[in-house]
Amino acid sequence: MLGILLNTLPTIAPVLKLLPFGIFKLARILLSSGGGLARRLFRGEAARRVMPGLALHVDVGPRDPLGAALGFMLGMTATTGGYSIPRGGAQALADAMVADLRRHGGEIRLASRVERILTEGRRAVGVRLADGTELRAARRAVLADTAAASLLLDLVERDLVPRRVVRFMEKFPQGWGTFKVDWALSSPVPWSVPEARRAAVVHAGDSLADLERFTAQVRRGELPDNPYLVVGQQTLADPTRAPAGKHTLWAYSRVPSRPAGGWQAHAEAFADRVDARIEGLAPGFRSTVLARRIVAPPDLEAMDANLVGGDLGGGSNAWHRQLFFRPLFPYFRHRMPVEGLYLCSSYAHPGAGVHGMCGYNAAHVALRDLG
Repeated sequence: MLGILLNTLPTIAPVLKLLPFGIFKLARILLSSGGGLARRLFRGEAARRVMPGLALHVDVGPRDPLGAALGFMLGMTATTGGYSIPRGGAQALADAMVADLRRHGGEIRLASRVERILTEGRRAVGVRLADGTELRAARRAVLADTAAASLLLDLVERDLVPRRVVRFMEKFPQGWGTFKVDWALSSPVPWSVPEARRAAVVHAGDSLADLERFTAQVRRGELPDNPYLVVGQQTLADPTRAPAGKHTLWAYSRVPSRPAGGWQAHAEAFADRVDARIEGLAPGFRSTVLARRIVAPPDLEAMDANLVGGDLGGGSNAWHRQLFFRPLFPYFRHRMPVEGLYLCSSYAHPGAGVHGMCGYNAAHVALRDLG
């Protein structure tokens, strides 16, 4: 079932293997809201908030139609294979991938902003950098790890993009913004729930009703008064990420990208609200804080222009922006309107996450096309 959700395009063969009864169960999952599925599967409030909470890693709320699949998929991966934690931090994972690329003859250029996709006729053949350097594709294919709208509105000649695609991209539905806080701590977080003291990731949401209220506030453009948090305490699993005896912590919440008054006016106060949320779940937390760093949506976009409005989800992840509609029909199999141009970012299926499937699938499509 996981393969159905992660492949380049959900094919009919894996679905048919679920017949006769499995297909009905799958359909009930895919057609449910996250909250509806949770209420049907679980009796206790603690269990009911897990899958809808996982879906709130992006912009899918507990009551959203057809919203159960994302939380169900994340729940499956967590309980079957689990999530890996790279020793030394996320940079160690990036370093390993770079080393592997170079072993295979690849080259990486840093601080080299692409200004234009080069084309011959209607085919992509390379890129031009902001400094004027032109890089030609050896096998006449360009894979773009960019925001979909940026690719088709800014990097490609407009005349090569169908007018309906241009109109859609001009109003491309982004997901919510992201507000993140990092802390240096003198000791582990003193959670009141013992299980949380052993978990590398903690989700802070009181109940389904709490998650529904949080969703409604963000969609109204309000800063949540009791923010739902995803909290990472990675040093419990990997002590190398902090000096001996010390710990790191991060937490993020989904937020409006552009609240009234702007983030400069709200960032410190909202970070205090995040602190208070954790303090309420872990009395004494504030006394462990050695330093705090705030990263608001504009900061994320300044770090990476593809994180539009602080959206880490590759655009909206609502049901009508998934599968055949990601990023836009009929360009759901990574091929863009320009021949030889492929979208390999989280704006393509299956979306955001440290799973690599967007790039993996796009690479396989490009290799098949090139023979």
